[in-house]
Amino acid sequence: MLTRLDDYPIHQTPEPIAHRATSDPNAYDRYWFNGLDPEGSFYFGAALGVYPHHHVMDAHFSFLGADGVQHSLHASRLAPKEPTQTQVGPISLTVLEPMRRLRFAVADNEHGIACDLTFVSRAPALEEPRTPCARSIRRGRSST
Repeated sequence: MLTRLDDYPIHQTPEPIAHRATSDPNAYDRYWFNGLDPEGSFYFGAALGVYPHHHVMDAHFSFLGADGVQHSLHASRLAPKEPTQTQVGPISLTVLEPMRRLRFAVADNEHGIACDLTFVSRAPALEEPRTPCARSIRRGRSST
């Protein structure tokens, strides 16, 4: 079952937050967005990730303009203890309305790259089915 907290980067397994956590050092939570101008004049990609067992949070924003030049900004920090704190340098992600509206922003910075984007869902959030391997691991069985 999905809850409002499932929209925050606080998972330690691929399961919804209501399920038990893991000590797997490779567990992470990540947001990923991209967009394309219908005429093809620009493309952007934006991401924020939390790697709790590595104590790292990172974020990225990249865009490709009509001139064919790619511009990118990358930021990294120690992961905060407060899981709803989602700011890395000039890059921030805000959950405006869980499972419905998210804001990704890049504040003014020395690289001259900035944005303020709000993403609004067009359909309700759906829990993805687990792959057979993930179901076996969740039940304590290895696939090897």
